[in-house]
Amino acid sequence: MKTYTLYLFRHGLTKGNYNAQYIGHTDLPLTTDSIEELKSIKAKHHYPEVEAVFVSPLKRALQSADIMF
Repeated sequence: MKTYTLYLFRHGLTKGNYNAQYIGHTDLPLTTDSIEELKSIKAKHHYPEVEAVFVSPLKRALQSADIMF
């Protein structure tokens, strides 16, 4: 039987997150600070090699996945 490991990853922060706004499906990009934070996290911690990354088409999710994987 073949097994899989599933990793769940939440996107970085947007301006709407910092302003405590419910942003739902709005397509806000990551903030500059959030991009730098994700890069710092990746540099400090091991992230697994993955065969595939599934992500929503929203900018914040795509940007986060591009940085981390």
